[in-house]
Amino acid sequence: MQSVKDILYRSHNETWFLQSNLKLIELCTSKIDELIGSKPDFKEEDDEYMISGCMVAAKLGLTICNLMKHKDYDLTNYCEVLTGLSILSDMIPMNKTVRNVMSLAMIAFNVLEHPGLRALMTLSGFRYGSDITTNFLSFILIPKINATGRMNKVDLGMKLLLDRVDTSDNNKDSLLLANELINCNRSRKTLEDIILNEAFDLTCQIYRTDTSDELPSAIVVHKSSWATGVIGIVAARLTDIFKVPVICLTGEDVLHGSGRAPEGYDLYAGLEQCKDLLIQFGGHKVAGGLSLNKDKLTEFRNKLSEVYASQKDVKYVVHVDATATIKDIKAYKPSTNSLSSGQVLHCAYTAKKAKLVVKERMDFMTWRPCLFHISE
Repeated sequence: MQSVKDILYRSHNETWFLQSNLKLIELCTSKIDELIGSKPDFKEEDDEYMISGCMVAAKLGLTICNLMKHKDYDLTNYCEVLTGLSILSDMIPMNKTVRNVMSLAMIAFNVLEHPGLRALMTLSGFRYGSDITTNFLSFILIPKINATGRMNKVDLGMKLLLDRVDTSDNNKDSLLLANELINCNRSRKTLEDIILNEAFDLTCQIYRTDTSDELPSAIVVHKSSWATGVIGIVAARLTDIFKVPVICLTGEDVLHGSGRAPEGYDLYAGLEQCKDLLIQFGGHKVAGGLSLNKDKLTEFRNKLSEVYASQKDVKYVVHVDATATIKDIKAYKPSTNSLSSGQVLHCAYTAKKAKLVVKERMDFMTWRPCLFHISE
């Protein structure tokens, strides 16, 4: 592993900051190397094995502030929040170090006064006065931020995150920007559905899944017009359908792609066995990225299938929280005021009760008091 100093010098040696603060960079980068380690190879059992790039950047920034004797507790909270968002937005194991950082991030999130994030939370239906949860961040807030990068509008997401002050009336500018992120996410969902349908059809054509009872051991699909930022999500959804590693590729002569694998598989190990066909690759057990020349596509598809077909001990993992019979489900009686918090009704409902269930489900799904009136 290269030191942080080497990476900074290589990537940013023309910047004013480095030209004017070389001694400071020497001090802070040596400190960062102590914090995250400069070992030639991280092992999976190491706590730092899966820390995010955002966490490295946050440590670097806060170390610079510390060396400059600049104390800014709002900035510390801000960096902790961004680090927490980066952890939740990726598929990484929650080891002791990551879990501790995430705990600090959740505390910081509840006290941070950031106009952009607060505006996005408001438009996402967050009820102020209630606790911010990782579920809300992971499944409702973060996808709207990530959508800007997936739809090649990363400047919108960066502006929302970087603008820590809003001087407009009633934070109007932040609310308008947050609304743009929400619209961007809607466009991402539409594009994702289109690509998913095309990828599913291609999978059926290539692997004959519509006529064969035997599923492929791995799936590789390609279309030159697919959006680079969306194919990773499509690969994840195909993985949920077929329960095998899936790689989606886009591009003309040089193909770039993203892959996902269900728990029980090791995507990185599979790519490593095909590295002679790839230009580059990276990732971990359940997600990865790669690039290859188009003339290697068929060979790569066949070899990846052979790799996983030869691993007889690979099993798709399903976690079961509890076992229940249909009788148990029908006999379920919720302890809250809701008539039903699930999708199975324990008895025949009258129209009046059914309307109440629909109203409460709408309230639950939107994370805010229901804005719709259902007439009696």
